Amino acid sequence: MARRGDGGGRAGPVMASGHRARDILDALAVAHGPQPLVRFHAAVLAAQMEIEAMARPPSLHHASARGRLAHGVPLLSERFVEAVRSVPQFRQLAGRICLLLAGCRPDLGTAVSAGLDAADEAVRACVLTHTGRAFLRPLGYALAPLVEEDHWRLAECPVCGGVPDLAALGEHGDRHLLCGRCDTTWCAPRFGCPFCRDDDPRDMLYHPVGDGPYRLYVCGRCRRYLKTIDLRQRPGACLPVERILTTGLDAAALAAGVGTESGARWPA
Repeated sequence: MARRGDGGGRAGPVMASGHRARDILDALAVAHGPQPLVRFHAAVLAAQMEIEAMARPPSLHHASARGRLAHGVPLLSERFVEAVRSVPQFRQLAGRICLLLAGCRPDLGTAVSAGLDAADEAVRACVLTHTGRAFLRPLGYALAPLVEEDHWRLAECPVCGGVPDLAALGEHGDRHLLCGRCDTTWCAPRFGCPFCRDDDPRDMLYHPVGDGPYRLYVCGRCRRYLKTIDLRQRPGACLPVERILTTGLDAAALAAGVGTESGARWPA
């Protein structure tokens, strides 16, 4: 049964933090999840690592970063983020991920094996999200330390402006959000919908998932949901890996009509 949003104070880190494909892959290797799912994401991460090795993050002085964040402006402009798609390696990686997806999901058939141009909207969004993450993740890793908590308390990613597709609750009631585009993690207000910005806690419903550390928060206004993990029950969890392991929650939520799709997707 859905419950109203629970309470809690906030206490969080001073800085945001990023992730690297190698670290995520190492954490995934010891995770317990469906093997076809784990193998697919392990292969995607291995392909993404090749892109990360070539990444050259833009130079940004701390004072400049502080000024942008103080005005509610992410460190990377949306124009910069969209320009990533014009890089030749972007299309090459997208093609590789299409083939990996076809191998993992033979039921998709030619909807994915024929390549990105022939794929339907849902498949294109999936492939573009995985591809874009390879280019944006290393930028998030490099730029996240410039983000001071006092200068950014918004629900959008302070690095790329993306929206989260996973949240984590800390031991002091703080909430950390994981960007669906660049894998940056930052501290945000405990209450509020990161999609429509409704900040009335009475509008937030949450659905516990058994006795485990997971729950689904659903906005009563826009009906989008946010997967959430309670780190008090799973300390030290790698959030990008938890995103992978909770893929079944997305399917169950959509099938049950709990809410519409969550997460930051690249335009198809």
